[in-house]
Amino acid sequence: MAKTCIICQADAPFLYQTKPHSPIYYRCENCCCVFEDEHFFIPADEEKKRYDTHNNDVEDARYQNFVSPVVNQVKKYYNQQAIGLDFGAGSGPVITKMLNDAGYQLDCYDPYYFPDTDVKENHYDYIVCCETMEHFYHPIDEFKWMKKLLKNGGIFFGKTKMIPNLVDEAYFDGFGYKNDPTHVVFYAENTLQKIKEIVGFTDFHLSDKIIIFKK
Repeated sequence: MAKTCIICQADAPFLYQTKPHSPIYYRCENCCCVFEDEHFFIPADEEKKRYDTHNNDVEDARYQNFVSPVVNQVKKYYNQQAIGLDFGAGSGPVITKMLNDAGYQLDCYDPYYFPDTDVKENHYDYIVCCETMEHFYHPIDEFKWMKKLLKNGGIFFGKTKMIPNLVDEAYFDGFGYKNDPTHVVFYAENTLQKIKEIVGFTDFHLSDKIIIFKK
């Protein structure tokens, strides 16, 4: 049993299923991406209800600490004159709040909470994408869109829980990140290298576990 990889179109054999009728996962032999069979994706209304249960209080110190590596990377590369986009901002756009407090300006986009189509007409110095990549049903399409939204030389800053390149069934069984039913794709470093090549980013590297793509 195998599928075509949603990143690089290579063969992705079966990796994991806990029991009959539970989600099935595949691992790409080429780029090491692990992804859920699309037949197990939850409906949009259930997905929204799940997001509504998240405690995304932008004043929560623990929440701010969790996203602070992304905020720190933005401050490392940009000053307050740069304009950013919080892509997949969620119901509590804490990165936007923290950067706003530091004098930065960002727009927010989220298909459920900030469905502002005006962002499609804009271009940004940088994009932050925190705990959002794992929700992408069509990752390459999403990354191509974000690249299009970036100015030349612009930077994408992403945060997600990554997997090893050589993840096996035993590892994935203990990988708690998969237990959120809205998490459908998981990235290894090889996966991100392949996204760089396919989408056409000029650079990829990891800094303080933050994923950085440059246009």
